[in-house]
Amino acid sequence: MERQELEQWADCRNTSEEVAEAILFVASDEEDADRLWQDATDEEIRAVWEYATNNGLHDDSDLYWGIDSLAQMIKQL
Repeated sequence: MERQELEQWADCRNTSEEVAEAILFVASDEEDADRLWQDATDEEIRAVWEYATNNGLHDDSDLYWGIDSLAQMIKQL
């Protein structure tokens, strides 16, 4: 997926580009990415968190997956 497509994919889902990129990395294809965005497993959420935060090196409170921050999603696991 090209950068502009990634930005559009993220924007229409109110999702941070870093999280969108991580979702697309974890997913097997775009269809799986749509499924993952809507209904990710705990394991998939952790994998997205690891990729988006570089294993915790970057703050997750400013990264959004829809209306929830990535930090909130991880705390709910």
